[in-house]
Amino acid sequence: MKNRLLPETPRTVQPRLRRVLWWGSPLMTFSALTTFLVVFAALFLFVLYGVPARALWSSSGEQVRVTSQVSRKETKTLPGGDRVGVVWAPVRVNETVIEARGYGPETDRLEIGDPVEIVIPESDPRAAWLEGFQPYPVQPRVLLTTAGLFLLPALLVALWSLFRTRRTIALLTRGVECRGSRLRTIPLPRPLKDKALVRWEFSSPQGEGRFWTLQSAEEKKPVLLVADGKAAVLPNLLPHPVLDDGTVGSDAFLPRFCLGLNTTLAALCGLAVLSFIFL
Repeated sequence: MKNRLLPETPRTVQPRLRRVLWWGSPLMTFSALTTFLVVFAALFLFVLYGVPARALWSSSGEQVRVTSQVSRKETKTLPGGDRVGVVWAPVRVNETVIEARGYGPETDRLEIGDPVEIVIPESDPRAAWLEGFQPYPVQPRVLLTTAGLFLLPALLVALWSLFRTRRTIALLTRGVECRGSRLRTIPLPRPLKDKALVRWEFSSPQGEGRFWTLQSAEEKKPVLLVADGKAAVLPNLLPHPVLDDGTVGSDAFLPRFCLGLNTTLAALCGLAVLSFIFL
């Protein structure tokens, strides 16, 4: 093909461009932003319901059971508006008296002075609770399961982004340039009026076939990259290519912005989780 836009194969992709492709795609930004929101929402609920980080691991390991008596009984209103009963029973641990709590509807049958059994984790006596009752108004696994359900779409989008990036790097390094035949064009309504769904047909030494792509409506005959029977529109893969001694790079602003944004979101998530655990 005459007037090539990229060097002959095999090409080399600049390390900076590789980082941008792996971690700076819009799909990865969606995944990182969703993860950021879910993590902060989950941590907020943990704090709101008074569930400490140690609740995630204190129920495992060696435990000691002792008998005590109910010293207090109340009905608390949770942040969501629900009301739940809670009872306290004192226990002495290493010359320190702590009050173990128990939540749940079973507290209605207890009265002050009734005997109860207290479960004391040896790893963290402060997490003691009453046998047969919930140690917290909301079980930690319920919060974690809810957060996991919201994180699942973010994980799937991240995996899709990684798959697309692997394919993009393969096309940039081994793809052969060719011109395709436009079979069908579907204009899109606002706010994607400048985009169009296009059906392309291609034929090259690397293979032939057809594919759909979302591209700029102004691109009438863009260059296609074909490798191993797969193809893509070059401006979609690399909007502003930069060539330097046979290596391929890009100076597009949006991917570099997404790279910085994703890194910041990941750092904030890690900082928030570590703060919740250790503070």
